[in-house]
Amino acid sequence: MNTPSRYPLNAVATSPAIRWQRFLERRGTQDNDFGSRLARARLVYLRRRESLGNWIALTIGFLMVGTSINW
Repeated sequence: MNTPSRYPLNAVATSPAIRWQRFLERRGTQDNDFGSRLARARLVYLRRRESLGNWIALTIGFLMVGTSINW
C-alpha cells in the first residue's frame, strides 16, 4: 500500500493570511470587513447580556424564596 501520508512532514507552511482565507471559505463566507465583524460582536454581546440577565433574575428569585422560607 502506497498511500500518501495524511500529515506530510515536508509540507510548505502557509502564511496566516492564506490560512485565514481558507477558514473563511470553509465557513462559507469571505466577508471580513469591519462592518460584518462589528455586527457579529454586537450579536455576541447581546446574547451574553441576555443570558447574564436571566441568571441574575434566577438568582434573585432563589434568594427571595429562600428568605421567605426562613421567616
